[in-house]
Amino acid sequence: MSLKYNCRKISFKDLTIPVKIGIHQSEKNGPQKLTFDIDLYVPFEYSTSNDDNIDQLFDYDIIRSIIYNIVDKGHIMLIETLSDMIIRELLLLKEIFGISLTITKYFYEDCKVSIQTFKDKS
Repeated sequence: MSLKYNCRKISFKDLTIPVKIGIHQSEKNGPQKLTFDIDLYVPFEYSTSNDDNIDQLFDYDIIRSIIYNIVDKGHIMLIETLSDMIIRELLLLKEIFGISLTITKYFYEDCKVSIQTFKDKS
C-alpha cells in the first residue's frame, strides 16, 4: 500500500501527559510532562463513509486510551522504549497501516528533546 495515495492521515497534536519516565534519579521522583504528536495512516476503507455515517469509520478515540493505558503501567526508563510500546499496540489495530510518533520530553531548562519513530505494517 502506498501511503501517499491510498490512505487518510489522522493526526493527534500536542497530547500532553504526565509520565513516569527517565533513567536519572531525579526523574524517578515523579512524573514528567511528555508531549505526543501522532500521525496515523488509515486506509480509505476505514476512513471513508459513503453516506456520512460515523459508524462506517475508524473510531480514533481508542488512540488516547491506548496511550494512557501504556503510561499508567508504571515507570519506563527510555522514551525510545515508550515509543516502541505505543507503536506496537497501535499497529495491532486493523485500521492502522502506518504511524509516525513524536514524543517530546521537557527535561532540560534550555531545550526540549524529541524522538520520532516511523513504522508501518509492511
